[in-house]
Amino acid sequence: MPANLPLIYGFPTLLDRLMDQTDFLPLPAPQEVSARHFPPLQIFEDENALHVRASVPGISLENLQLILDSKTLSLRGVIPFLPGRHLRRDRPAGPFKRDIRLPFPVQADAIRAAVRNGVLTVTLPRTPLTKKRIIPVSGATRVPS
Repeated sequence: MPANLPLIYGFPTLLDRLMDQTDFLPLPAPQEVSARHFPPLQIFEDENALHVRASVPGISLENLQLILDSKTLSLRGVIPFLPGRHLRRDRPAGPFKRDIRLPFPVQADAIRAAVRNGVLTVTLPRTPLTKKRIIPVSGATRVPS
């Protein structure tokens, strides 16, 4: 940590180092996903579609559900609990639900979804009406002086 920064900026690093040096959790590991922001999402768009990526490590297809409403995509599922006494758990387990408000209409019958290497990828194609297009403008080509 640079010397000119206040000590508080190094606190997360110091806390992580302290936790890494301990061989046990001082309290029992939480048993459910409690964060509103799980699973972590990456959402981006291009001229053809909206793309959603979600980290869902260890999930089976039987425990994953996608629901499309007119303006919302819902991700629901259950990350399985691993048996045994947990000494450290950074990856949550338990049921989750994320609702994603769609920024534009999509073609429901053309949506594709797949899970590979613990990442769910959903592609929601734009409807033809929401694709960008150039609109020609007619009129004078010269600007009067």
